[in-house]
Parts: sequence; C-alpha cells; structure tokens
Amino acid sequence: MIELIKKIRSEIRRNSRYNIPYSIFLLSAIGSGVNIIVSKYVIPSLSQLTLLYLIILAFIFSTPVFFGFYLFREKEITKVIYNIKNKIFVESELLRIAQHKLTTRPHYASVMNFLFWFISSLNSSFLCYHFNILNASEAFVMFFGIGLLTNPIISLLCYFLVEIMSRNDMRVLEIEASIDSPKFSIRYKILFTMIFLFLIFIFLLTFVSLNNLKDMSGGVEDKIQQIHIHQTLIISGISIFYTILAAFLLSKSITDPIKELSIAMKKVQEGNIETMAHIISTDELGGMAKGFNLMTEGLRDREKIKNVFGKYVSTEIRDQILNGDFKLGGEEVYATILFCDIRGFTSISEKHSPEKIVSMLNSYFTEMVTAIKNNGGVIDKFIGDSIMATFGAPKNTGNHAKQAVSAAIEMLQRLDAHNELQRFKEEPEFQIGIGISTGKFIMGNIGSEDRLEFTSIGDTINTASRIESATKELNTTILFSEETKELLEEGYFVGELALKGKKEKVRLYSVKRLDRGRL
Repeated sequence: MIELIKKIRSEIRRNSRYNIPYSIFLLSAIGSGVNIIVSKYVIPSLSQLTLLYLIILAFIFSTPVFFGFYLFREKEITKVIYNIKNKIFVESELLRIAQHKLTTRPHYASVMNFLFWFISSLNSSFLCYHFNILNASEAFVMFFGIGLLTNPIISLLCYFLVEIMSRNDMRVLEIEASIDSPKFSIRYKILFTMIFLFLIFIFLLTFVSLNNLKDMSGGVEDKIQQIHIHQTLIISGISIFYTILAAFLLSKSITDPIKELSIAMKKVQEGNIETMAHIISTDELGGMAKGFNLMTEGLRDREKIKNVFGKYVSTEIRDQILNGDFKLGGEEVYATILFCDIRGFTSISEKHSPEKIVSMLNSYFTEMVTAIKNNGGVIDKFIGDSIMATFGAPKNTGNHAKQAVSAAIEMLQRLDAHNELQRFKEEPEFQIGIGISTGKFIMGNIGSEDRLEFTSIGDTINTASRIESATKELNTTILFSEETKELLEEGYFVGELALKGKKEKVRLYSVKRLDRGRL
C-alpha cells in the first residue's frame, strides 16, 4: 500500500496533468483554512464547525467536477508531450490544439477555480440563511468576503501557480503561438495582485472593527485594546501570508522568462546563433522571447547569405561589400593581377560530355584556388576555364608581387599532383599558362544602382591577360611584367613582345623552379 502511494505521488509530481490539479487542490485547502479563521472574526455568530462542514460539502460536490473538466481538457496536451518525448510523429493540427490549450491553461484553471469558490460561497451563504444559522446581512457578508474578495486573490494565485508549473510543458511543445497581444499582461498581473491584497486587508479590518464596536457595552478602552492587539494581529498575519505568497508567485512568474531569455542571449553572445529562447509565458516577456527568436532567425539567415555569398566572391571582398566599404564606381588600388588559363581546353571539351568537363574543372579549380589563397590572393572571377586573382587588394597583404609569383609556383606544384590523379583515372591532363602584372587599376562595384558586379578594371588587368597568352609563344609557364620584377628578389629576362593593344614592346620575366627546372 505504501509503495502504491509513493508511486502515485511520483506520477503526480512527474506528470503536469496530475501535478497541477493536485497543487490547485492544496492551494484551495489553504484558502479554506484561511476562510475559517477569517469567518470567526467577520461573522462571530457562525461557528467554525459549521463553516468547516459547509466547505467540506462544497469540496465533495465541486472537486470531482473541477478535476473531471480539467483532466478531460488536458488529454491533447498529454498525448502530444508523450509523442514528442518518445519521438512519435505528431500531426500539425493536433500540435496546434495542444499548443493553444497549453497557452490558455493558466486562464482556464484560474477561471475554474473562481467559479468553484464563487458557487461554493453562494451555496454556503444560502444554506446558512435558509437554516437560520445566519441572518440576511451576515449571509451577504459571508458571500461577499469569500466569493468576491478572498476568491479573486486565490484565483490569481492559482493563475501564477499554473503558469509557473506549465513552463516545462511549454519548452517541450516549443510554443511559437502569436502573443503580440498578451493574454494577461505584466501590468495587470501587478495591478490586480496589489488591488486584491489591499481590498482583503481593508475588508477584514473594517468588518472586525464594526463587530467589536457593535458588542461594546462597557469598558471601551479594553475593547479598543483588544482590537489593536489580538484581532489586528490576526488580520495582519492573514494579509502578510497572502502578500508573501502572491509576491513569491508573481516574482517567479516574471523572473523565470527573464532568466530563460538571459541564458539564450548569453549563448548568442558566445557565437551560438542557433540558440532559441523557450517561450514560457504569454505576456510581454513571451513577446520578448518571440522577438529574440525572430532576431536570431535573422542572424542565421544573414550568416547563411554570407556563407553562400562567400562562395561566389572571396570572403575578403564579401566582408567589404557587406560593410559598405566600396562605392559605386570602385576605387583605385596598386596591386598585382594573376591570370591563369588551361591550354588546349577547347579540344578537350570536344571529346567529353559537359558534365564530365564541369567535374574536371571543379577538381582543377579546387587545387588552384587553394594555392592562391595560401599565398594571400583573392579570387576575382572565373572566366570559363580561366582564373583571375588579385594580390594586395582589396586588403594590403605585404609584397603582393612576390605573393603572386609564389602562388603561381604552388599552382604548378598542385597541377603536377592533379595530373597524376588524372592519369590514374585515365582522364586528360591539364597544361596551363600564368601571366602576372603589377600596377594601378580600379577595383569595386561596377554596374548600375540595381545590378552590380564586383570586379577589377584597368590596363593592368588587360596586360596580365595578354602576358598569359604570351606564355605559349615563349614556350614557358609563368611570365610577369617588368614592374612585377622590380618588386621581386628573383627573376630572369625571357624576352620582349609586342602585346595586343600595346604600342611598345613589353619586357617579360620568369622564375626557375627547383623541382621542374626551366619554366
């Protein structure tokens, strides 16, 4: 028997469907005890035993009805929570119903509690008057004191209690209901709590004073002293009890959502933008949690856009564009441009399907881009099978000419490894030419106000492209301009060529690689 009782108590504590009615029952029992004490002083002619019988009678008839209605209403919530915890599929309509009932649970419980006490006080007052236990005025005082004053404060405490105890369920159901218009705002929570506490104190003090003054026949000073010492202490004790209980529940009703939101904000501050604040109240604090979740959703969308954007332009360019560092028309920079092109790519394309060509290009580009990034370069764009990269812009990284040449050497090293893999797969190998030029050019947003492209324009870019084409004529792999050579500690003269679009011949240079000999 003891084990069965322990099991029932454990189930009641674990399951909010039973835990909440159980707690409301205890709250009502406390309220009943207070009403018995109050009635002794408000209605002296009513014996405590009679009032106790009336309250027990009200509990016998009202409690099963209350519990029945409450548990019947909770069946969807219980089912959905069970399914979620056991990872069972929940239909969207059933989830919506459960979420609605959960957010309105405190209101339902407090209204049911109010009706329970109201009907009980009405029945008790009527029975006392009907059986001549109380006269009409005393019966009205009993109904007014219990049904219209004590009842609201107990119902308000019931609201806070159910709201606090429902928060674990709200976390499980991930409440995202519309709470733009709070169902019971913080303002009214505080206002009603203070008003009802004040009215109860005034009611008790007034009626106790009137009853004592009515009984005064002599010894007025003794009567006044009795009021000030004995009965006033009882009234103060009851008021203090309700005030402490209401203050505790009210503070917990407000601080718990704030703590929940504070924890979520700290996680976001630490960089975890996947954090979601649990909405565990339906007042303004719930609205704040909902707004916080919308904000973090916006941050996630922004981060997603940044990540996707960073795949179309380099991260350095992306960050400067998002920061608004580039104006329409761009700005002049002094940097180094690298052009790389696959030789004979047209003939390779004729022999393979478009899908195969794209697959081979992606594998090749992966190696080339890695080499460029490893040496401080920024990918400007892909032009078919060609790569255009900048060094020293948009961010100055030091000796950009040396970085560009180092990147070109690493690109050839990676190309060797890539071609070995191509031979193993019996696929065509790639041979490339790399042209490098240093000088001034415009970098920035080019286009219209409605459609922009981030790119680089200028003679330096054209020269780099022409130098790359010259690698075929001079039978070498890497060529760079004289201005690039001036910024290097190495390089040997290859020859002079009249590049397309240039009036004068351009002196071209290259470097030697230890692992491949002549370039």
